[in-house]
Amino acid sequence: MKNIHLKPKFIIGIALIILLAMGTLVAIRQYNTLQQKKQSVDASWSKVAVAMQRRSDLIPNLVAVVKGQMKDETKVFIGIAKARSAYHDANSTVAKANADRQLNQQVVTLVSVIQEQYPQLGSQKSVSGLMTNLVAAENQIAISRSSYISEATQYNRLLSTFPRNITAQLLGFKLKPLFKSTHDAR
Repeated sequence: MKNIHLKPKFIIGIALIILLAMGTLVAIRQYNTLQQKKQSVDASWSKVAVAMQRRSDLIPNLVAVVKGQMKDETKVFIGIAKARSAYHDANSTVAKANADRQLNQQVVTLVSVIQEQYPQLGSQKSVSGLMTNLVAAENQIAISRSSYISEATQYNRLLSTFPRNITAQLLGFKLKPLFKSTHDAR
């Protein structure tokens, strides 16, 4: 049997090809992991958006029921109308979250006014039912936000760790925004 002597350039070439192939496989795996996590974050955000939309859709019903008896509260109704308009015009995650925060503040104001200045309205079945539905919608928003924050935090952590941060930067992955806590009384 003959001894095969490989030239050093050939060995280096083969080693470089193997390293390049391994690097490509690692980059593909990292890309797929980031893409799957990004889709999980987007799905979580969709749940938040659906819950916020449901709450937004309940507000006109409550306003319609109480507006006739709350004639002196036009400032509250104008604030709600402006906040709903800003919510529907928002077109990004951050803008939607900020608009939702404003809308929530307006709803809290309306509910407070009903409870404090118009207690007889709060005891009516239709108003009570709508307020119960608003509370349920708020709870669903809180649950959905929690899930989104968890998913977004995991995704952001993936983007921030070495060597994925290099792959993520090269492939254009961006950090996902997180919600800031609001301490509105509900």
